[in-house]
Amino acid sequence: MSKHASVLVYAGAALLAGCGGGAAGEYVWEIAPGISTTITLQGNGTATVSTSPAGQSATGRYEVDGDRVTIIMSDNDLDVLTIDGDGNLSKTVQGETLVWVKQ
Repeated sequence: MSKHASVLVYAGAALLAGCGGGAAGEYVWEIAPGISTTITLQGNGTATVSTSPAGQSATGRYEVDGDRVTIIMSDNDLDVLTIDGDGNLSKTVQGETLVWVKQ
């Protein structure tokens, strides 16, 4: 691969990482049987958080920095999650680790 092509490949990868493309996907936290919260991260930086069976959802955006995903909702409320070794999202709340499993 030429030096020029290598630079373009690395620049493209960095651009995707900054936009959140590497974290894109659907993640589900099953709170109890039949009750869950789903986080959908799209490659364009859009985030949707929805609950089931209530059917409520909210849309915002997200940013990736290393193993951290910051979700920013339209009311500027934000949440910081960690991408674990299995590719799942997690955070600790009052000593309990919550895990959204990548689908």
